[in-house]
Amino acid sequence: MKYLVLALLLIAAPAHAAITDIGALFTANGTSSTTSLSGTTSADLEINNVGVFVVSGDNLCDSGTTTDIISDQNFFTSATIDGNAMTKIAEACSEVDTGIETGVMTAIYIYRATATLATGVTVTFNFSSAITAKAALGREVGVTAGNTLALVGTPQYEAQDSGILGALTISGLSNVETYFIRGSGQERDTSSTMTPTTNYTSFGLANADTGTSLTSMETRGEFRILTGTGDTSDPQLNAAVDNVSIYVALREAATAASVKPISPVMFQ
Repeated sequence: MKYLVLALLLIAAPAHAAITDIGALFTANGTSSTTSLSGTTSADLEINNVGVFVVSGDNLCDSGTTTDIISDQNFFTSATIDGNAMTKIAEACSEVDTGIETGVMTAIYIYRATATLATGVTVTFNFSSAITAKAALGREVGVTAGNTLALVGTPQYEAQDSGILGALTISGLSNVETYFIRGSGQERDTSSTMTPTTNYTSFGLANADTGTSLTSMETRGEFRILTGTGDTSDPQLNAAVDNVSIYVALREAATAASVKPISPVMFQ
């Protein structure tokens, strides 16, 4: 009888969370004026794993106001992978000077695979209006079977007018394994050099080169898997350019739990 009780206890015990970086999944760029950006995956997205994506564009911000932060923008309207809708985790844009295309817009999306998606499936990001330069990256992240990734804490944002990336900090979380990711977009016509923060790994690079920095777009990022109550992202970019970045903390959650998206923000 005692063995039966022990067996039942073991079956009932929750699985230990284990977030794992599997590797690069997707890169795309475009330099034609369109309302979407599409490309194909470079690896399988295995069942139960999560695709994490960073996408940037140049640019739809033009509020016409002096308000520092506006929370009613939705320049990234949707995203799909093999026809399946992704979840937007966060979105931000910068209008560093007067007029449209004078800054950067960036978003982070995720998708949990309910079936294995073979190499070569189409990923599409849709925008509210046509833009010229846009670039996107994706990586595959392993999680405990039956779980997904969900936003915890408060996303952190930064916008720079001809500046370098600065430090962003997330704090006050419970001491649980966390996937910290910073996604950034910058106006850059040639690939920049970025040194990740200590203990972070590069998320990758995608560059949409129109021939001039002010109309081009580069997407970069860095990530870290850490059990802790918070962390700081402070990558070193070798170019002072217009940029915007988003820093978020993602943790495992049962798939029945809703992923908590936030209202997009705009910097001016």
